[in-house]
Amino acid sequence: MSASPLSNSGERAGDWRAPLAITVAGWLLFETLSGLLILFLPFGLTPQFTVVVHTGVGCLFLLPYLIYQVQHWSSYRSSAWTHVKLTEYVAFGAAMVCVVSGVVLTVQALIGTRIGYAWDLLHTVGTFALLAAAVPHVVTLMLRVWGADLLAPLAAGICGRF
Repeated sequence: MSASPLSNSGERAGDWRAPLAITVAGWLLFETLSGLLILFLPFGLTPQFTVVVHTGVGCLFLLPYLIYQVQHWSSYRSSAWTHVKLTEYVAFGAAMVCVVSGVVLTVQALIGTRIGYAWDLLHTVGTFALLAAAVPHVVTLMLRVWGADLLAPLAAGICGRF
């Protein structure tokens, strides 16, 4: 990963294609979507099964996520403070809230008969905080790297409707 936010876009685009970055992005997307399904679906078999899969996948990809975060932080920690760096730190903090509360909830579910409401609420709030920080962080960087190439199909689709 490049330490300079001003490095060429080809180098930054390569960072997005790194296997670990793709793995972590896919994991975060899956965990977010499955967590939202658990939250918003009515109680039943599907959300219960989703909890098991959400927990299993979360545990399986926890170590690659932590490795990625350490690499990402060490690559960009010396860069200047910008809104991108701020959203990165907020997203990381929210993700750590989700990780810690998720581990606690998993342990509670494995050894007890119920999970703690406060931990469950913290996990849910952490998810929304992660979304609020990670989406602007990633979208800003995608626009910086791919810019017009990313927006052209979207603009053509929107303009074609009018």
